[in-house]
Amino acid sequence: MSSFEELVGEKIYHILYSYEDKYGNEFEDRDDLLLCEDEDIPLERVKKLKLLISYGSSDKEVIIAFEAAKLLCAWGEVEGIKYMKYFMEKYYGDLRSSYPMSHHRLYGYDTTVEEIEEVIMCYQARWSDRLAAQGNSICPEIRHIVTLILNRAKLCEHNMLGIIQEIKQEKWHYFDTQLKECMIAYLEKEDQSRNSYWNTIDLKVFFEERDPEFLSKIEEKYGVIDIPDSVRNQI
Repeated sequence: MSSFEELVGEKIYHILYSYEDKYGNEFEDRDDLLLCEDEDIPLERVKKLKLLISYGSSDKEVIIAFEAAKLLCAWGEVEGIKYMKYFMEKYYGDLRSSYPMSHHRLYGYDTTVEEIEEVIMCYQARWSDRLAAQGNSICPEIRHIVTLILNRAKLCEHNMLGIIQEIKQEKWHYFDTQLKECMIAYLEKEDQSRNSYWNTIDLKVFFEERDPEFLSKIEEKYGVIDIPDSVRNQI
C-alpha cells in the first residue's frame, strides 16, 4: 500500500484512482478514463467525488479535493471547475506561491499547472456545444484560470504546448497579448530553462500564423529563432 493510500484510506483512494467505468469494467488507461463518452461516466462515482471536494487547508484535504476536482473537471462537472478556479487563485495566483501536487519525472519541475490545463480542456470540450448555443466560445471559469496560468507563465515556466494548442484551436484571440508577453519574457532571460526554450519555439510557430508582423519585430530585436522540423506540426 502506498503512503498516500495509507493517508487517505483505501476507500477514498479507490474513488480517486480507479479506472473503472460505470459497469465496473476497466478503462485501458488514464486518457480513456478522462475522455470517456458522456454515457460511460460512472454517475455513482461522480456523486462520491463531489463529496470529497472541500475547501480546507490541511495537506490531506487539499490533495483529496484537488484529485477529485481533476476527474470532475474532465467529466464536465461544475464542482470540479469551481474548485480548480479556487485552487489557482489561492495557491498559484501570484508568483511567490505554489502548492506542487506533482513533478516531472525526469526534470523535476512542478507540473501541477499542466495537470490543471489538461482537465480544464476536457471540461471545455464537454461544454463546447452548450457554449456555442449560448454564443460563447469559452466558459468564464476557464477564461479566468487560463488568464492566471499565462500571468504566471512569464516567470514560472512550465510546458505551455498544450495551452498554446488549445488557444489556437479554439481561436481564443483574447489571450494573444499574454502570449506575446510570455515570449518576450523568455527571450529576455539570460539563461533560458528547458521549458522557456521550447515554449519560445512553440510560440514562434503559433505567431507565424497568428501575428507574423509581431513575430517579425521580435526576431528583428532578438534574432531569428530556429525551429526544429519536429516541432512545426505540433501547433
